[in-house]
Amino acid sequence: MEFYKAWRSWTPTPSPAEKPPTPRPGLEKLAMNYMGEFDHCSPGCKEMSTGTLIFIGQSEQIGPGLRLGTLILHSYKCLMDPKLPVYSIPLQVTNFPFLTMGKVSLDNALDRATTRQDDGTGAIPGAAFVAIDTKKGLVYSKASGLRTLRANGTDFALDGLCFIASMTKLITSIAAMQAVERGLIGLDDDVSNVLHEWKDAQVLDGFDKSGEPMLHKAKNKITLRLLLSHSSGISYDIMDPKLIQWRKSLGQEVMTLCGSIDAGYAVPLVYEPGEGWAYGAGIDWAGRLVERLNGNISLGEYMEKNIWGPLGMTSTTFNLEKNPSMQARRVDMSMRMPTGELELLPAPVYPSAAQDDCGGIGGYSTAPDYMKLLSALLHSDAKLLKSSSIDEMFEPQLPDSKYLEQVLKVPEMRNVLAGNFPEGLKVNFGLGGMLNMGPLPSGRRKGSMQWGASTDSTNSGLIAKAPFVGPTSRK
Repeated sequence: MEFYKAWRSWTPTPSPAEKPPTPRPGLEKLAMNYMGEFDHCSPGCKEMSTGTLIFIGQSEQIGPGLRLGTLILHSYKCLMDPKLPVYSIPLQVTNFPFLTMGKVSLDNALDRATTRQDDGTGAIPGAAFVAIDTKKGLVYSKASGLRTLRANGTDFALDGLCFIASMTKLITSIAAMQAVERGLIGLDDDVSNVLHEWKDAQVLDGFDKSGEPMLHKAKNKITLRLLLSHSSGISYDIMDPKLIQWRKSLGQEVMTLCGSIDAGYAVPLVYEPGEGWAYGAGIDWAGRLVERLNGNISLGEYMEKNIWGPLGMTSTTFNLEKNPSMQARRVDMSMRMPTGELELLPAPVYPSAAQDDCGGIGGYSTAPDYMKLLSALLHSDAKLLKSSSIDEMFEPQLPDSKYLEQVLKVPEMRNVLAGNFPEGLKVNFGLGGMLNMGPLPSGRRKGSMQWGASTDSTNSGLIAKAPFVGPTSRK
């Protein structure tokens, strides 16, 4: 299978705490639980997955004050030669016991993780960690390391702005659920009534002997529920060998990171809607759906009015070129070579002024801004969604998870999407993220959600992150 040879990432930031809304019953059980096992993907995994990570989890044991947090790490790692040692750079960060550490220990852990050895190995470029208490608000925030590896690079600060890639998906899923709440569309409505591009959707069956694509017209309708749960048949081209071959048959390269919905995501379906699972651009199309249901305003304009503005997310955008103050705070990406040395990634992997506001991949944000979003979800903040809508997002949406589990049997896909899950763990998908249907040894509870990303580029890069939100106290 044609697959990626690197992990990438970046770094956002924290901000002043605002008085949080009244927490839902049981939210005092909520705690930060950033797991070390994600650093290794899975037993025997030779890829290093340390990247931009945001975790929110739950634990039975609660430490003093620490209830909820966000951690963001900035790095980019290449697939390791099996003959070379596998570097586990930030174990000091990923393995420390959050619930028993004090501020000094947290400070030291972050500083150790961002301190490079004399030979240039042994550290991530920068990291930021934010924790909030459901009653007290912000209880901890710190940034450590560098914002860039350029000469005379500035320190990594809490307001560093980062390309958040598929972390954008959660925001767009919320926007789509707002459309459902307002009666603009139903979760099980045929989206082709609004997204006319999918009126005559074609399913890619394979290729004939001459290399020409073989297609048939889809029999099933594409619904909003299918778009949000990655079960519509719309895959990212970089994630599916058939779509890579389809691109080649047209004389094209993969287009996942091009910044255009029509150019990047108007692809044949890879299975009948509702009869498979593939990580892809369904949520990018859900973003376009939101635009059209709201008078064809841009997705960024919609989110500013209905999500970012109400939550005070002042450092989140789709377009850096229109926001020079944000552009000035942009965090550079870096790449870890097989020797363990870090090198500056010479160019951004995604256009800072993309043609479209791609709701599945195109956002930029900071750690504190993203924390405001997650906190609002966990508190069922009415400024965002009704409690019932948030509950629905965390409900398993796949009638049968066998298709998802089949995808996760492919080692490369598992490392990208669920590398932190133990073998044999039952999974499903909600409206915007993957659900673990059993508890994890790390303390994450059944029903927690994570959303991951993977994007290829000309230098065989892959952006990955695995945040999760644990909603078990919602019931």
